[in-house]
Amino acid sequence: MANCIKLFNLDLHISVISDVKSHLERHFNENIKITEWCMSGHHFIMKKPKANPNWVNASNWQRIDKQAINNFVTEYKDFLSEFDGFVVTHSPIFALLYQGFNKPIYIVNSCRFDQPLCRTKNIEFRNYYIEQMQIMSKNGLLKIISNNKADQSYLLKETGIQSIHIPSLCNYTKVLYTGKKNQFIQWSGEIINNENIVHKHSLGFGYSWSLICEFKAIIHVPYEISTMSLFEHYTSCIPLIIPTKRLLKETAYSLQTFSAYGMKGDINEWIENADFYDKENMPFITYYDNQEHLQLILQEIDCKQIHLKMVEHNKKRQLLIENAMDESFKIFKSTI
Repeated sequence: MANCIKLFNLDLHISVISDVKSHLERHFNENIKITEWCMSGHHFIMKKPKANPNWVNASNWQRIDKQAINNFVTEYKDFLSEFDGFVVTHSPIFALLYQGFNKPIYIVNSCRFDQPLCRTKNIEFRNYYIEQMQIMSKNGLLKIISNNKADQSYLLKETGIQSIHIPSLCNYTKVLYTGKKNQFIQWSGEIINNENIVHKHSLGFGYSWSLICEFKAIIHVPYEISTMSLFEHYTSCIPLIIPTKRLLKETAYSLQTFSAYGMKGDINEWIENADFYDKENMPFITYYDNQEHLQLILQEIDCKQIHLKMVEHNKKRQLLIENAMDESFKIFKSTI
């Protein structure tokens, strides 16, 4: 394969790399090869083998430190040297594994750039990590995109590094809304009592993406300010029902889980910048302000009309996202 770009990814999740990979393969066509070491327990969903490398893996990554990084690089140096660049998804701290190779490092900042250090409170190593990020950025090794405005803002505040906001598209599911079931599905949160609402947990194991598209709409009670499942559902043009900002700020379930994801500072600012309140990227979401309001919405919502509006918006949205991703891939041009 002439002039084939070879990239490597070590990842704890499945969705972010799948989204980036779909853009890379579209942009570079046959001229790219991406080697993935997927450490996620959900690896089977994407039909990937599970990787369990030494020194940094799913069991110990939250204890990552300089010694673990040095050990990893020492053991895999010859293997990693074969690649033209690196894609870093979850978690961005893995960029430290590739710093010494002096090759392009492409980071998708999707959930606290400083995980796990925002939770382990290892201040000394966190300061070192930020310093190295600043050095790599200054030297032109890094290209960072943030798939949500909240994490973009947090990265800038903590490091001074300006990333580009490009929402995730997640069209790898390749499914579209049908709405043929006369039921709604609740995706997360405390179970809502309504005979027309099916909770995701009741679907059991191994359900298909196409099955989700059969429900009239999805009720999301977000546990995070940005979730890949919400991107997937929006791109599939499934009508979405979400709590208002006011209600979310009062919901103990959400606030508890938000704090578990290492959100520092004012929770109001995080919520203001959440994906599901970004009406430029995600219009036509329906919001409920209390349980009575939700019950009324379920009776009156015109899911077909909302779906049609989402279809038209997603045509423009996809083009904008793809153009922005193509521009961001220029960091790899020097490797061709």
